[in-house]
Amino acid sequence: MITVKSYIYPGCVIIIVVLLLLLIRLWLQDSRRRRAFYNLLHNKKYSEKVNQLNELLKPYGYMYNTMWDCISSRTDAWQKDFGYSKLYDEMAPFFNMIFDCEPIHFEYDEKLWLVEFWKGQYGLTAGAEVGIYNRKKSTDGIINKNVYKSLNEDDFLPIGMTIWNKENILFEQKKRHWWLANFAVGEFVDPQDLHGEIEIVFPNQEMCMAFLRGVQKAGYEGKQIYIKGYTVFVTFDVPYAKQPRDNKKFLVRLKQKENKKNCKIYNRITKDYDSTLDKILYLTMEYPLLFDVTMKIGKTREIFKLLD
Repeated sequence: MITVKSYIYPGCVIIIVVLLLLLIRLWLQDSRRRRAFYNLLHNKKYSEKVNQLNELLKPYGYMYNTMWDCISSRTDAWQKDFGYSKLYDEMAPFFNMIFDCEPIHFEYDEKLWLVEFWKGQYGLTAGAEVGIYNRKKSTDGIINKNVYKSLNEDDFLPIGMTIWNKENILFEQKKRHWWLANFAVGEFVDPQDLHGEIEIVFPNQEMCMAFLRGVQKAGYEGKQIYIKGYTVFVTFDVPYAKQPRDNKKFLVRLKQKENKKNCKIYNRITKDYDSTLDKILYLTMEYPLLFDVTMKIGKTREIFKLLD
């Protein structure tokens, strides 16, 4: 037995040394590759990086927001072709979107209108949305179960949002749009952490007053509403509408735990970079699959397929 052990021991040492050398080699290769990516991004012009990222984001319906280092919705986003249905909100938690939503219904110009606010966690991002939709009147008396159409370009309205994560401003934007949305990548929140002010400029007094009545009917009053000319400001904090996620509490906890974990992984992988611009471009080179996961925010193609 002593003789056998004397032969095995040197063999084990050799194997361990070989494995250590192999691990060191892999570590050095990984370090050189990461350094090469870092130098590539560091030496590239800012404008070139922005253009490159926008090309990558375009198929997803988004663009890079240079002011707030976040992801914003495009006016020509593919989501425009699908409008809105309450089913999107109902199914959102199954797709890692845990948000507060506030639908505002009103009538104007022989149409039923819907303005909806959203805020919360969208997979790997913390975000907020304001969407404006309409449809022809019907006699069935059902509003929420119908699909609303997105606005035509001529009917886009100036929409503004200022969103805070507790005491820190997350982003601020104002743009003529039909679906204004902003997402901070790698930021984790619970919906109640976010609050903000929504601003919409209407073309005339009649539409402005119709929307105001809808806001009041939804439960907003007093200092939560402010009017200046044809512009209505609404403080969006605790929603009044019954939340579709309320009857999915176990799923919500599970998905939020998953979202938080994924945000940590994203931030750990991209820790060498300071901006979302560089972080996402790095992902496209080193972890293309994670880039695709990162872009599954807002209204995804998977949700729209539910209505096919």
